[in-house]
Amino acid sequence: LVGGPDWPTSVLAGVLKLSLFQCLLGTTPIITYITPLALTGSFYYKKSDGAMWSNAGDLMFTLTAIITIALWVAIWWTIQGVLEREHL
Repeated sequence: LVGGPDWPTSVLAGVLKLSLFQCLLGTTPIITYITPLALTGSFYYKKSDGAMWSNAGDLMFTLTAIITIALWVAIWWTIQGVLEREHL
């Protein structure tokens, strides 16, 4: 459920009569990505109030980039594993 477009994913989950609890549980990992991303924007918005906010924004941007790279690596690793197991 994480990473897909919100509306079609939600509609498909409803059509398939999936458990609401399982759907909510399946989307909780995205919090680890959204939190530093939202904080990056918030800190950059306040950077005119002092150097602390600018530094915090830079830190959150770096953390967001690291998390993004880690998520992409996890996706590639999973896809490669499935391809090797199912097609080779």
